[in-house]
Amino acid sequence: ENAAKFTPEGGRVSLECTERESYVELSVVDTGIGISENDLNRILGTKVYDASQIGEDNELLKPKSKGSGFGLMNCKGIIEKYKKTDKLFSVCSFDITSTKGKGSCFSFRLPKGIMRSILLLLAMLPMQMSANTDIFEQLNEYADSVYMCNVNSNNSDAFIVAQKAIDLLNTHYKNETGGNDTLSLCSGKASELQWWQNSLYKDSLKEEIYYNILDIRNELAIASLALNKWDAYNYNNNIYATLYRLVHEDDAIAERYTEIEEIAGDYEVAIAFACLLILLLLAYYTISFVRHNVIARTNERLVLEMNSRLLNVTAKDGKQTVKELAQEIADELFACLGETMRIKEVALLLDTDDANRNLYVSASAASTYNGIDIYMQRVLENGEPAVFHSGTMRLIPLYTKSDGERLLVGVLGVETERPLSENEVVSIELVSSYLASVAYHSATRVANGYMALEELEDEAQHMHYEENRLHVQNMVMDNCLSVIKHETVYYPSRIKELALHALMSPENNNETVADMHELMGYYSSIFGILSNCAVRELDGTCFKLTKAGLLQLLNEAKSKAERIARKAGVEMDIVCEETDAVVRVDMDLAEFLFEQLFTVALSVKKPGRLVLRAIEADGLVAVELEDNRYEMTSEEIAELFTPTRHNINNSGSVNAMEYLVAKEIIRLHEDYTGKHGGRMEARSDVSGTVILFTLPK
Repeated sequence: ENAAKFTPEGGRVSLECTERESYVELSVVDTGIGISENDLNRILGTKVYDASQIGEDNELLKPKSKGSGFGLMNCKGIIEKYKKTDKLFSVCSFDITSTKGKGSCFSFRLPKGIMRSILLLLAMLPMQMSANTDIFEQLNEYADSVYMCNVNSNNSDAFIVAQKAIDLLNTHYKNETGGNDTLSLCSGKASELQWWQNSLYKDSLKEEIYYNILDIRNELAIASLALNKWDAYNYNNNIYATLYRLVHEDDAIAERYTEIEEIAGDYEVAIAFACLLILLLLAYYTISFVRHNVIARTNERLVLEMNSRLLNVTAKDGKQTVKELAQEIADELFACLGETMRIKEVALLLDTDDANRNLYVSASAASTYNGIDIYMQRVLENGEPAVFHSGTMRLIPLYTKSDGERLLVGVLGVETERPLSENEVVSIELVSSYLASVAYHSATRVANGYMALEELEDEAQHMHYEENRLHVQNMVMDNCLSVIKHETVYYPSRIKELALHALMSPENNNETVADMHELMGYYSSIFGILSNCAVRELDGTCFKLTKAGLLQLLNEAKSKAERIARKAGVEMDIVCEETDAVVRVDMDLAEFLFEQLFTVALSVKKPGRLVLRAIEADGLVAVELEDNRYEMTSEEIAELFTPTRHNINNSGSVNAMEYLVAKEIIRLHEDYTGKHGGRMEARSDVSGTVILFTLPK
């Protein structure tokens, strides 16, 4: 009806049927005005909606031809109701596909063989008909009539027909029982629920009575919704929902419970069984309590003994090195745990600020290498406990707290001859919790302190070296200036003397001017030669080109960057990609170049990843420093290597001065090697910001 109504003249409406393995799909396809996407979402995705709003956003729909909107709601409700009644109808579905202005397809699915199933059930019924057949047939007709009233949008007539059905039920109820719990149309007591509780019509007449009542109440709720009768809607909808749950309630559990109660009629057996169960529970509780106490005492004794041994190790005079201290801790662990467990090896890996210098010690009864240090390094990286070799190798990360933060200070590795029991695992975990604190305060912090001292010593040595180098450069420059002064001190005074002579004796001016010209040319040549010698001498002390592997330079720069990151408190993953390139650089300036670039990069207090890679070209090697933490704008990149008004702060200094210094170092290498084409630039892409500079091969 809807397809014909909303399809313009000359359009097409077709009815299609598709048979599948378990269902039959019926479809009504038209070339009408279609349904908008908003209306489709409202119809299919909302259980209750304002049907009058359907079609309001479709400008192709004429106002006079617009219906009430309840037809599709009823169709969807019928299919969903069938789907909930039995597993046979689980394949039922209702669907709409539509394109606005092109047409629609309305489809629903029904299970195959329903008619055969209904005929089979009818064949199994007794042949005799009860005296109530006419009443039930009338009730079925009334229920169907109420439904058709809603389908045809005659919602007011639905109330009239429903009232006749209720009157029929009330008359039958009074004749059969003589009771006063009669049904009502839109208000009053929900007598259907009282009938169900009193087991009225719950056996042979269940389907004939209650299923028809459900249909009538559901249609009344729909009609009330269409007419905006909210009290009537709430009344009928509540009765429908409650009665639906009662009718379809699974009574199997209650029936089974009744059977069990009937079987368990022997009270003496039940009492004896309860007493036996209580005795078993008491015995189990007693055994568990005793076992728990024994395990707790064993663990307590082991932990106290281990703590005492570790305290004795750390309370010594402190003359031993960090590795010696860690080795003593491992030996004590092996000695203590080996008394109660069949331990083959105890290993300890302590974390330091330098991942390449993590401290590893072990104590074992045999000298066979089992690769436990490699497994421990993996656990140190991911921080999760691990078990290898069928449970004979157990690795436990050592966590402790410092300044409110949970720190991973190392890994304890234990290898046994057999898999550990649950109690032994608990014991080792208790020991490891105390060991973490001891290792952190006695070994890790000391090792990190030593590393800090070594860094300071390296820095002091580097400063001393630079000081001596500067002193040598100053001495060379003084010597060069002294030679220039000594060799040329005669010429200015002689030129001055000739000039005075020319003034005093004008008649000999030509000869005097020729002498002055010769003397000045000689003076200029001598001064130029000595100046060039001085420059070469200074170049020999200030700028020394050395061939070096670029990968070595990158790894040294990486180590220095990691130290800068630790001092700055920035978590960075710094990666050097493999390269075979060899460059000719001044080592000191090259190290200073990388230090300047890393200083700028690590001034951004964000965790991330820095990647160093090399690309070889003609006579040059391009080095890229990729930072994935931020992207720069084209304006920022344009001003990066040029001091402009925008990057000069209030104090007069230049922001990101490090880039200008790095660019000058690149230019110096280009001048001294004679390999032109050197450059330093920046770019931003999806991987972040990339700084590119070249070094001579």
